[in-house]
Amino acid sequence: MNLRFILIFLVLDDYSVGISSQNCRNDSSENSFVYRRVCYFANWAAKRHDNISRLTPEDIDPFLCTHINFAFAKVLESLALAPYEEDDAHGWTGGPGMYERVIKLKEKNPNLRILLSEYPGAKDQGAEAHTKRGYTKLVKKLSRTFEKEASLTGKEKLLLTCATAAARHRIEAGYEVKEICEYFDFISVMTYDYHGSWDGKTGHNSPLYGMKKEPKKFREWNVNNSMYVWMDKGCPREKLNIGLSAYGRAFSLYGEKPTKRKIGVKASAAEAGQYTREAGVLAYYEICEILQKDSSARIFWHKQMSVPYISKSSLWIGFDNIRSITVKMKYLKREGFGGVIIWSLDLDDKTGEICHEGPFPIFNAAKRELSKITDNDDETNDECSENKTLTSSDHSNNSSIKNNHHPYSIIFMASNSVNNYGDNDNDDQISNKNNEYLKTELVSKLLKHFLPDDKSSRLATDTVKLFTELLFLFITETIERSITQAKNDGSQTVNIEHIEKIFVQLLLDF
Repeated sequence: MNLRFILIFLVLDDYSVGISSQNCRNDSSENSFVYRRVCYFANWAAKRHDNISRLTPEDIDPFLCTHINFAFAKVLESLALAPYEEDDAHGWTGGPGMYERVIKLKEKNPNLRILLSEYPGAKDQGAEAHTKRGYTKLVKKLSRTFEKEASLTGKEKLLLTCATAAARHRIEAGYEVKEICEYFDFISVMTYDYHGSWDGKTGHNSPLYGMKKEPKKFREWNVNNSMYVWMDKGCPREKLNIGLSAYGRAFSLYGEKPTKRKIGVKASAAEAGQYTREAGVLAYYEICEILQKDSSARIFWHKQMSVPYISKSSLWIGFDNIRSITVKMKYLKREGFGGVIIWSLDLDDKTGEICHEGPFPIFNAAKRELSKITDNDDETNDECSENKTLTSSDHSNNSSIKNNHHPYSIIFMASNSVNNYGDNDNDDQISNKNNEYLKTELVSKLLKHFLPDDKSSRLATDTVKLFTELLFLFITETIERSITQAKNDGSQTVNIEHIEKIFVQLLLDF
């Protein structure tokens, strides 16, 4: 097996990827631009003992990502790269190692690119004073070496890319931004881990925007600000990937009253999850389990930050879900960034059996949105609306539904428990049950109705499931037709009576 190791990020096969460098801010460019979806594979994840958290290369959908970043390799004093785990190069029993098993995914998707990584430190972390300039020289030399090799061999130039800091002081201390952006093929900004238990108070892991009342220092710690720091310092936006995480930062609250659920409440690291076993961190599927097992755990939507969080009596979790991932991907496309990097595959619900949102719901949410060819203004600017909401709005007046949402996003607005949680919170309490879970719950209730204990009346399970699917179809079509009609009439609201009329007509037509 021919493995080509390269410092920073490297391609583990004999091919690189041709990504257009055009700016994708305009709708017309989306027809030819392929957004990068760089997914981390953690080599230690395959060694876990339970099937829920264990992830092997064979569990990965070869078409889920455009690039898989293998984490990690070791850099020796000689600057040579070495496998991080003993079974990376060779299997324990003499079979193929992790490198080869990941590369095998290319047999199904030849366009998939496999990467390996290492990145530098800042002065306050023990790096030498010349590291910043030395890093630029290294990147320049590698880039020219790759170009020379491509010229001599006739092969495509190997990819040279990196994962970088998101905080301004780290960026300024560690990188000569304009120079390195000239030589890197793309740069992934790790726009997560802005807050955690080290703060001693609750804070969101990856807010899209800042809060108005935050101290200036923390007001910059969000995705939008970090990306603009990189651009303002001279990095082309199409070379930048924003970072996402398939995990949340969890906090244990210090005996606060039930109403004290805001960001900035005194807290420490929450108890480690059953599977990930790291205090203060919960995989997305562990968060789903909490929501399903504990009815007191509620999801709140922070309007200013455009992200969800969970709060209960003693637990607070800042995380991303399908809704916030979709919002961030719309933001990515509108701003013209080149793609996304996500940590990490093993922290998502690989089978979909826990969260009931399909396999790899976080990664697939990003893929779905980035794969859309065009978006109308209503869809792409949801997060820029006054309330920055996608699937919920103020329902104090139940006679109308606001017309600034995509129809498929508001199907279950009537089912969601939406409630403003204090004037200063800018938060919405929303249902923690997704559509698939609601379908399952509805099927269960229908079965209880049609299959009584005395079995005097019986309806086939498949028929009940079909009825449920049809019901969801009718609701979807009703909302879509109602909003279309309202737009045609020039109305800003949809009357509930009109929705009921369309729904009844659909049933009669069926």
